[in-house]
Amino acid sequence: MLTKDKSGLILPLCFLLLESVFFVLIQTTGGRVNEIISFSSVTLAFVFSLFYLSKDGKSISTSSGLLFTVVSDLFLVIIKPQYKLVAMIFFSFAQLSYFIRLLYSDSDKDRRIKHTLIRISASLLAIILTLAVLRDKTDALSIVSMFYYANLTVNIVYAFIYCKDSLIFAVGLVFFILCDTVVGLSVMDGMYFDFAESSLIYRIIHSDINLIWLFYVPSQTLIALSSFELKLKSKGENQGTVS
Repeated sequence: MLTKDKSGLILPLCFLLLESVFFVLIQTTGGRVNEIISFSSVTLAFVFSLFYLSKDGKSISTSSGLLFTVVSDLFLVIIKPQYKLVAMIFFSFAQLSYFIRLLYSDSDKDRRIKHTLIRISASLLAIILTLAVLRDKTDALSIVSMFYYANLTVNIVYAFIYCKDSLIFAVGLVFFILCDTVVGLSVMDGMYFDFAESSLIYRIIHSDINLIWLFYVPSQTLIALSSFELKLKSKGENQGTVS
């Protein structure tokens, strides 16, 4: 299937090449040029997924998640000043889209209900912990961010549970949370906490390497590639049914 139709690999290989170029440029440029290149890398991932879009729920939810991510970065990277709260709301929609994709990976009704209840519990716990830790510093951004982070974490757990469905997707989410951990620490520094210059967290935040995009580009690239993987598996299943 994959080896017989080598022409089908041309688009994914071109996509990987372009994302690799963006990856290098993001680390070596600055200013507005860097912002445009960064945003282009995320947009490219979404556009790539559209080439493999089908009526399948997993395919639709994956492209939806990538689209919500593009909108989020529009408010974080392109539009000035940043609209962090709006961006985090759309990032939350992205993770909820991936939640829907994961639900499609399990046909068992009881397990799907359990998954949903675990997700709701994790989201509520994250919000409660935010209120308990930040207290009077709690704001809409911190609550939405922790809701988002909780859903991303649950998505990672279930993506690995269903890794036979797509290991690429699961690894992509891991890169996603690594990126967002650095983002979260950067936002918390000065806004909610004051990290000492000698601390590891401070060194991570102020690294000479753009750690956020070091993780972010691979995350979006892998999630987009999982759309290609879904299409391949769908073709394989259809061929198996016909034969």
